[in-house]
Amino acid sequence: MDTPTTILLLAVGSFVICALLLVFQRHKDAAQRIPFLAPAKFLQGAGSLVLYLRGPFPDVLTVALGNTPLLLGCVCEFWAAAHLADRPVSRRAQLAMTACIVVACLAVCALPPVLRPVILFTGHAGLYLLPAWVLLRDNETGSLLRRTLGVSYALLGGLFLLYSLSRGFGDGGEPVLLGLPLEMLPGTGAYAMMLVGACSMLLLAKERDDDALERTRQSLSRTEAQYRQIVDTALEGILSLDAEDRVTYVNARMAALLGFAPEELLGKRIDAFIAPEHLPAHAAHMAVRRKGGDAVYEICGVRRDGEKLWGLVSSKSVMGADGTYQGAFVMFTDITTRKTMEAALEQSNRSLAVLTRTDGLTGIANRRHFDAALTLACARHDCQGAPLSLIMLDIDHFKAFNDLYGHVEGDACLRRVGETLTKTVVGRGCLVARYGGEEFACVLPRTDLAAARQAAQRIRLAVRALAIPHAGSAAGDRVTASLGVVTWAGTAPASPRDLVARADALLYRAKSSGRDCVVCLEIGETAAPARTDRETAD
Repeated sequence: MDTPTTILLLAVGSFVICALLLVFQRHKDAAQRIPFLAPAKFLQGAGSLVLYLRGPFPDVLTVALGNTPLLLGCVCEFWAAAHLADRPVSRRAQLAMTACIVVACLAVCALPPVLRPVILFTGHAGLYLLPAWVLLRDNETGSLLRRTLGVSYALLGGLFLLYSLSRGFGDGGEPVLLGLPLEMLPGTGAYAMMLVGACSMLLLAKERDDDALERTRQSLSRTEAQYRQIVDTALEGILSLDAEDRVTYVNARMAALLGFAPEELLGKRIDAFIAPEHLPAHAAHMAVRRKGGDAVYEICGVRRDGEKLWGLVSSKSVMGADGTYQGAFVMFTDITTRKTMEAALEQSNRSLAVLTRTDGLTGIANRRHFDAALTLACARHDCQGAPLSLIMLDIDHFKAFNDLYGHVEGDACLRRVGETLTKTVVGRGCLVARYGGEEFACVLPRTDLAAARQAAQRIRLAVRALAIPHAGSAAGDRVTASLGVVTWAGTAPASPRDLVARADALLYRAKSSGRDCVVCLEIGETAAPARTDRETAD
């Protein structure tokens, strides 16, 4: 094959490969394309075509118009090889190399004709040795394809350099190597390189992408393993649910909190572990989650052994591209200890509240509670106008009882009287309280004088019925009580202080009237005279 035919085949082949590259890489992502390779083949084809058609043009124009695109195509091929070797050439270096080639080709035109081939073929040799150096250097992956392509570029660069040296230092005859004219070797080598170079680069690009994909896959596997280890060893319970709220993943902490092995929980519905009384609240949160909403809430679960498990739930909905609910990612924080402490604190507060309004000796309401209840009853009387009654009670000769029987028996007596008052005075809103010492008080809302008198008589008789011996009493041989009853029946505002003062005065009238009796008084628009009632009971 003669040199012109070789050059023509180079031109046609370069254009064909350029077209195939454009078609092949058209639908590829930018990361999967080989930059500069298609322009390299186009420039090489254009330069080869100019050299083939050199007849009509002067030799100087042939040098400028033919070799300039050829050399630019070679440098583009070097840039493509550098990209595949992960050593891309910077934009500044590309501009500098392009400018050097153009200036060098124009400068060669000024040289004598005998020196032009030497300089041009030396340039070709250098531009083919560059990709060989890039491909063979630091071949960390040990790619055989990369090594083969580098060696091929090195051999082609060597042929061009050998031909250049033969033209520069030869005797003027036609040099021969291995029985072939030496001037045919560069063209033949370039033609062979054209056939295998583009395919090799495409294969190398695929190999590079495969390696990158494998590295990415390995990195993702390592990352997934790290995240799984983090999730599995997390102090929080973590689980994922599918669209039917079945468990698809659960970490060891969550499984341990529920008392199961992780594999035992897979496929089970999450509501199977919710306390029955919390299922409605759970269903409400699930409805929000199915609409794509996230939620943070407290819920009570049930362990395998039946024990309750309180948790703070933080849920994140997973929605599909079409907006449908795909599942959820749930984080569960064990707050059982906190809830237990809160319950204990609440119970303690309730107990403290009871203590603050309960008399420690008798167990009935204390003076503080009585004052608050009477104030509230007066306020209701002012709003509603219903009658309000107050009973004040005093145990007769209680000091003598203590002096005779001792304070222990005196305390027992007070307790029994308090119990009796609680059993005797029954009614909505009624309150029995220890007013102080041996004095007791009963608040009777919405109670008229007749009902209050009856209640006082029942109390007096019930205290006598206790039959607590009292040898030191002038009112009899047993413990008795004197009572003062006041009923506020008028529409005028009731005063707690006035009510207590009047009831206390009536109580002292009962004590001065011989004790063991009831003195009543009704306060209305016109005050009625006080009435003293006494009945005998065995």
